[in-house]
Amino acid sequence: MKYNLLIALGIIISNGLSAQKILSALHPAQKHCEKVYKKLLNSIGDNRKTLPDLLVTERKKRVASYRSKDNVILIEKLAYDICEKMGADSESALAFLIGHELTHYYQKADWGRSGEICHFLLKNEIHKKYSSEDEEADSYSGFISYLAGLRTLEIIPDFLEKIYKGYDFNNKLDEYPDLEERKKVIYIVQRKVRKYIQMYESANYYLAVGWNYRAISCYTYLLEFIKTKELYNNAGVVSLAAAIEHPENDGYSFLYPINIDLSNVFERSYTLEGRQEKLLKDAENYIKKALTLDKSYCTSYINLACVYDLMGNVTDALTTLNMASNLSSNNLEEAKISIIRGIVYAHNNQIQKANEHFETAVQHYKGLPITYVSRRNIQAINKSKKEGVKYNIEIKDQMDGLFFGDKLKRTSGAIPLRNSSILNTEVDFSTKARSYFSRFIIENKLDSKVSYAFIQRSRNKEIKTKRNIKVGDSYSKIKKAYDGMYFQIVHHRNGFFLLYPQKGLVFQLDQQKKLKEWAIFAEY
Repeated sequence: MKYNLLIALGIIISNGLSAQKILSALHPAQKHCEKVYKKLLNSIGDNRKTLPDLLVTERKKRVASYRSKDNVILIEKLAYDICEKMGADSESALAFLIGHELTHYYQKADWGRSGEICHFLLKNEIHKKYSSEDEEADSYSGFISYLAGLRTLEIIPDFLEKIYKGYDFNNKLDEYPDLEERKKVIYIVQRKVRKYIQMYESANYYLAVGWNYRAISCYTYLLEFIKTKELYNNAGVVSLAAAIEHPENDGYSFLYPINIDLSNVFERSYTLEGRQEKLLKDAENYIKKALTLDKSYCTSYINLACVYDLMGNVTDALTTLNMASNLSSNNLEEAKISIIRGIVYAHNNQIQKANEHFETAVQHYKGLPITYVSRRNIQAINKSKKEGVKYNIEIKDQMDGLFFGDKLKRTSGAIPLRNSSILNTEVDFSTKARSYFSRFIIENKLDSKVSYAFIQRSRNKEIKTKRNIKVGDSYSKIKKAYDGMYFQIVHHRNGFFLLYPQKGLVFQLDQQKKLKEWAIFAEY
């Protein structure tokens, strides 16, 4: 950071920062702000060296600001003190300020906006001119704070009241927007961001279940408003996973340990349209966009190696795997790298090397799903075609007394997504007493047929499945309850999904193999 030497001494900076007192780097306010700033950057996945510095100033005028000339985010000490008075929600309040100003950086540096606005609270005439950019900053700040695990979205109205009171803006209404007017905008932002969150959560479940067309529709919609490393990576994964289901090179049926920030898609029945060549090119483009934000992102290198393997580019696949290995931080990543190396060698007819790498993967990581994937891939070398699993679908579970068959209708509140000359797609969400409900609708324009896909997620810890499984239960208890049924394991960075397709059930477990959330899914 270019200002560290100066702020370590706590001196006045006058070169471009208009002679204001900057707090020392060791000051608790400065350290706390930097902590929250790092949380937000981690949630975005941005690891570039061109990001703004963050400083805390004694000035009492603008709450917070971004100075593009100096590439600095400024948080005023008075604003910080107001955040601190919010107790347990202090970091959520700080995240709103910092995220808002960070968005102004992205607007100018990455998103092609004017970059003219730079203050948290704009004066009336400026606010009217740049209201859309300011609303975008509120929305982006709310979403990335959610990704960081903070309650920012819930506390914004109360926080604004405290800011107006602390800065005495209520007595300066000739200069600044009325508090109630500002809160009206925030209520709009809250509704908008909650829809983003619902769409994000649903898209991750769509991908885990294998509904790739639905997943990519949601991810591409979100990327119009919310640009993060994770979303770029996951959009790439959808195209890559679909390409895996369009084999054009050989008869092998390998399982790929595709890395998604939430989940790994190994094997599904995909419906995303397009030739493999186009799907792989789309995957490559999205994954490379994720790498522009973080060149040390091992997950995307693993995914990119899968793309190169399917393209038949052995050299680039192995080179990319070497890069991933150099960046790998745990045994699970090394195991996945070994599996992909085995697949690359198998496609190059080096069967002995392929077997060695599949076995090495299990040595790196002996747990699910690596053991399962490695064994399946060893079997695939000796079988030109895998046998499909047959089962009858029988969904008996319900949440909030909701029966999907009664919801086969369209609503005026649905969000239009990817539309083409053949298909219209839309999705809508609702929050029930004990669950979150999403309905994805696809209309075929050629014959006017409409299909529906539903995901209903638990939001109440006490709600149980028909076999008495609830949040907090162990993996072994779930397996015992559904003993003998066909299941699928889908790994994610914080645990794994356990799917029982014939029951329309998906269980999300954490790293301790405890149930975090469960959901019902079905297609009509």
